[in-house]
Amino acid sequence: MDALIELLKSHFETLLGRTAGPFNFRLLIMPLVVTFFAVRAAMRDAQQGQPPFFRTLFTEPGGRARLLRSMLKDIGKIFVVATVLDTTYQILVLKSFYLGELLVVVLVTALLPYLVVRSAVSPLMRRIYRKQPKPGKPEEVAKNPTPAKPNTDH
Repeated sequence: MDALIELLKSHFETLLGRTAGPFNFRLLIMPLVVTFFAVRAAMRDAQQGQPPFFRTLFTEPGGRARLLRSMLKDIGKIFVVATVLDTTYQILVLKSFYLGELLVVVLVTALLPYLVVRSAVSPLMRRIYRKQPKPGKPEEVAKNPTPAKPNTDH
């Protein structure tokens, strides 16, 4: 049991050590880039009238596949870049490779920010785009009828 605790403690310390030293820029850049993609996806959902991301992801099996494809499209390349950067860090700095630590870093810098930001921004985007008229739809004439011209034929 002591060996397991020491192993976990060692891995936790190496994870914390990544915040300083070489390649630490990735821990800031990756979440910022992922945030951009998450906001863009929330805007797209709102414009298309899609239901909220988080609710659909967990409660509607039919919409889940579409959301997962959208998420993979948005962060797939970033996920690969985060994997390459952390693998490079491990080989150059730690002189070894830890798959568990790689997964933790990639999930924390890519997947978690995407889920949190897209879910948080989605209601705001829905409010913004609800107020704007949809392009290509004619304005309702019944709401704003044109005033009748007075008859001036005497």
